[in-house]
Amino acid sequence: PVFLLDPVRRVCGVAHAGWRGTALKTPARAVSEMVSRFGCDASDILAAIGPSIGGCCFETHSDVPDAMLSSFGDGAKPFIESLENGKFRVSLPGLNTLSLLECGIHDKNITLSDECTCCKSDDKCLCIEYSGDILLGCADSAQNTDFLGAFQHGNIGDDTDHNGGHHQRN
Repeated sequence: PVFLLDPVRRVCGVAHAGWRGTALKTPARAVSEMVSRFGCDASDILAAIGPSIGGCCFETHSDVPDAMLSSFGDGAKPFIESLENGKFRVSLPGLNTLSLLECGIHDKNITLSDECTCCKSDDKCLCIEYSGDILLGCADSAQNTDFLGAFQHGNIGDDTDHNGGHHQRN
């Protein structure tokens, strides 16, 4: 999941970015919707890329890297590794970071989980549910828990540090 928060306009969003969503630049499309529908400025948006299968484990045939090269052009190459067995490893977190940078989110406003859901899962989970007008989240990952804490505690848009100092605003 890619979590998006504009603390200035008090708008949040979540985008799913599996390999197809990554190729379609779904996180960037969500940012575009936040900008067009709610008047957000992409440079104000904070993004957290949650746990996902990492480039260490996502082994695939050529259809996935072909889709990424079609979408991102040569910018995708650093996130695609050719393997001796004719398959490829693809870093979806890296490509989603690239997508967010391309749509105007500042590098300092992007937090990337280092949890690979394939090799580092160890019964860790991330769950999100909507209850009334409250977005609830739980995770065994400090990055996502802190990020979702902004929503849980109603602190969207204040200057409280919700992510261990990673998103200090000037």
